[in-house]
Amino acid sequence: MALMGTYNKRLLACTSHKRLWITSLGLVKNWPIWLVRTSMKYDKKKPHVLIAAGFHGEEKAGPLAIMKWLESKSWSHRIDMSFLPVVNPTGFDIGQRYNYLNQITNTGFCHTKELGDTPSMEGQTLLAYEEHIIKRLARDGFLSLHEDIATQEFYVYSYEPGLEPSPFALAIRDVEDRFFKRYEDGNGVITDGSSVLYPERGVVKEAMVHNFCDGSYEDFRMHQGCPHSLATETPGKLPISKRVGANIAIMDTFIELTLKEFYEE
Repeated sequence: MALMGTYNKRLLACTSHKRLWITSLGLVKNWPIWLVRTSMKYDKKKPHVLIAAGFHGEEKAGPLAIMKWLESKSWSHRIDMSFLPVVNPTGFDIGQRYNYLNQITNTGFCHTKELGDTPSMEGQTLLAYEEHIIKRLARDGFLSLHEDIATQEFYVYSYEPGLEPSPFALAIRDVEDRFFKRYEDGNGVITDGSSVLYPERGVVKEAMVHNFCDGSYEDFRMHQGCPHSLATETPGKLPISKRVGANIAIMDTFIELTLKEFYEE
């Protein structure tokens, strides 16, 4: 069975067993882009977070971590969580960064006039559901699990209001500190965008890259009002089990921080 087929079978078994709500947002070459929710009913009195992975098909740890998290965890009823486990199913299926047409999968969501990028078919699917449902599901936080397959170190993108990463974002960075070495200060990063608005921001400082306006989905979520839009980059050259474990810890902390921020304010 193809990799995506195996993943889908496992996901459907998990959502059935855990009684999770699951729907397909659309098909890409017969593979669905799944949206999974812990509750079908939208309760505005609860915090809402969206966790995504698999924008890039060769980055395996994020989708596998979401799967393992859903299979093994119990969650608080005080929070509404939603998941996009594999945004780019055709790329994931064949271990290719972009989709089967080689369309760039994490660009063109915003700054389109300035940067000139357009969203892939996966991006168009997400945008089609933006006002209908996704914006509400990411109201209080968005976490995107990425990997840098060329490194043995980690870094984190923060897209938030303010000139510096928030304590929330730094706490997520500190989780990765428990697992990996930091990407050295001064190293540059590369994103899917053909260009960026502020190239000087694409330099790692204390394992963080802040408000790198690159037209990515993470950038878009900030512009849609999400207070904490973060993209973690685990080191793809290290063992997959360690990367999956780190991502599970990142998700746990992201949820804990959201609960604390929402209910203590």
